[in-house]
Amino acid sequence: MANVPCKNPLKYCRLCLSEDEELILMESGDKLTTSSKLLLQKLFLYMKITFHNEQDYPSAICYSCLDRFNNFHDFRRMVVRNHNAVKTFRRLFGDQYDEEPTTMIEVIDDSQQEMEIKQEFEAEESKLAEQIEIDYKPPKEEVKEVDVYHLDGELKTVVVKEERLSPEKSLPATPEKEQSQEPKRSPPVTNLNANISRVTVLKRPQGKVLNLEHAEKRAKAAILSRFSVVKCSHCRAVFRNRENLLKHERDDHQNVTEHLLNKNAPSKSLPVIKTRQISKPLPHSPVAQLFKCPHCSSSFIQKSNYEQHIKTCKAAALSKLNPQIVVKRTTPAAMNEVIKAAVAKIGRNVQVKPVELVQVKQEETEDQRIRCHYCPLTYKTKYFLKKHMLDVHKIDDYENVFYCHVCKLNYSCDEDLQLHNRAIHRFQCKQCLEDFRTCMHAQTNDTRTSENGIINKGI
Repeated sequence: MANVPCKNPLKYCRLCLSEDEELILMESGDKLTTSSKLLLQKLFLYMKITFHNEQDYPSAICYSCLDRFNNFHDFRRMVVRNHNAVKTFRRLFGDQYDEEPTTMIEVIDDSQQEMEIKQEFEAEESKLAEQIEIDYKPPKEEVKEVDVYHLDGELKTVVVKEERLSPEKSLPATPEKEQSQEPKRSPPVTNLNANISRVTVLKRPQGKVLNLEHAEKRAKAAILSRFSVVKCSHCRAVFRNRENLLKHERDDHQNVTEHLLNKNAPSKSLPVIKTRQISKPLPHSPVAQLFKCPHCSSSFIQKSNYEQHIKTCKAAALSKLNPQIVVKRTTPAAMNEVIKAAVAKIGRNVQVKPVELVQVKQEETEDQRIRCHYCPLTYKTKYFLKKHMLDVHKIDDYENVFYCHVCKLNYSCDEDLQLHNRAIHRFQCKQCLEDFRTCMHAQTNDTRTSENGIINKGI
């Protein structure tokens, strides 16, 4: 933590804790100058620091902190403005890079001569090598006195001279090593005004001349194409191609174009703008009409399928029959009345045997029709019965139907039935006040006899 200089908040800067600088006093939040208000706004904007009336006033801020905030604020505005300007300029006009001088390489095929690369800085290097003088000063001979024991056991001092390698005895350095030890110098720049520098290089006989002229032309064409822009004649907006200009004129200058087109003679101030003609949208294709059967719930897109269905529709065939005749044919007495009426029309005395009811035991075959459990219709196969159950009765699987005994609804699985009971039929028994989650449990509980022998009757 920083050390606060003193207890008096008016003797040091609130931001940098300096006592030597000239201070700006802020007694309360209501009595603030414009400079102090701007400083507080910048503090909140950049550092999220707020001054409260009870805790932070009175206080003081030095002029150096004020100058720092002003400089930073100006720098921030300048950075944001310049960044947006550069971004817009690059988006509209693109980028341009300076062309570097190309290097032309001339290939000389000469296998008899030795490879030689002549450079301009070789002469200067030879002059510098002559000027360098290696000054070698042999070091002075140092004498040391050493105590040595001789063979006879006497202790004597012996003078020893240190031997050093003289420059004559030192190993001669090879010219390759001397060249490697010398610092590498960059070649001097000559002919600054020349755009092309030529270097003669020997190459193998199978080499090819490198031509870079097509690359230069291609680069120049690419650079020139970046600066081809189109300007709007009304607002001077710049666009990269004509399509964007036409879109801009159609969207932003629509009133101007309509005014110019309505006039017979265009005005001089505003030239006629030829906008791109947009083709009218095609009318929507008519919705396909369905052919619905008037006797059942079937519908078809093609008329041929509808006509074929009418021929085989059972409901249509039943609607064409007379219901009275159908009812009379069901009983033998009705059949006898029909036969008597037919004989009376002929006018002859014909003995007609009465029709007797013959009970024939029909064996159950595989082709026996399947009857729906919810309506009197019958079907040959289970497929058509299942389709009928799904279309008419909204039941997916007619074999596994779970039935609610309270609201008379069918469900395809036991889980759906249990959820239905827990959500809708969750109630208490009137006799024992127990909570039952399924209606079946409640019904079994209501049918039980109580202690007094009375049977509960329903819910």
